Amino acid sequence: MAQVRRRRTVSARRLAALGAAACLILLAAVAHAQMVAGRFHAEVQAGQSKKGSPIVWGYLYNDGAGGVGNPRLLVETLDAQGQVIGQAQGEALGSVLSRGRLYFEVPIQTTGASYRVRVLSWDTFATGQ
Repeated sequence: MAQVRRRRTVSARRLAALGAAACLILLAAVAHAQMVAGRFHAEVQAGQSKKGSPIVWGYLYNDGAGGVGNPRLLVETLDAQGQVIGQAQGEALGSVLSRGRLYFEVPIQTTGASYRVRVLSWDTFATGQ
């Protein structure tokens, strides 16, 4: 007896659902990038820890509305041409209200001509007002 093979086809419904899911994921990523781009700015200085290790320190400013806690930072070490030659991650421990600032120190492995600080993620909280 010959077996009949059934071809699986992707239904229009499944295809539409996959397309909608992909659009939502992309939209969320774009919205997050825009929120990060306008929400924070940093004053950055290079220095040494008490033990003599290189660090980047400074203040992270919350330019957005609402409180922010424990922002996770990416510090990029740049050469004289602005190319990334090293990266380090750290955290600014504590919380900061809207229009406030928070001190941070991040140990780095590579020193360079300048440094760029990016906020990777943060916790939010309500101020009750």
